[in-house]
Amino acid sequence: MSNSALDQNGDTVWNPSVKQRRSLLGSLSADDAEACVSLIHDGQWSISAFHSGLVCLENAVTGEGPWHMAEIPVTKILDLWLLLADGSLQELRQLPWQDGDGL
Repeated sequence: MSNSALDQNGDTVWNPSVKQRRSLLGSLSADDAEACVSLIHDGQWSISAFHSGLVCLENAVTGEGPWHMAEIPVTKILDLWLLLADGSLQELRQLPWQDGDGL
């Protein structure tokens, strides 16, 4: 399983460590509410995170999603990213996602 992350500028970090994931989330700022960072699993499933705590789950290859949850704290986003990185998609899908991207 391979994972990658996209920073606010669209630059890729391959197989980011937990420290790098925290840093990516820490880079989000209220000054740029539209900016997001994403973790991508096997080039398909992704969870994007925004400064507001909005997170979006989708599969860019199959077109599944997007689904979203709002006001998620950074520690919980890290937990979601860990599930995604581990390929625990069934567990992720059982969470209370709402239809749409929430934007």
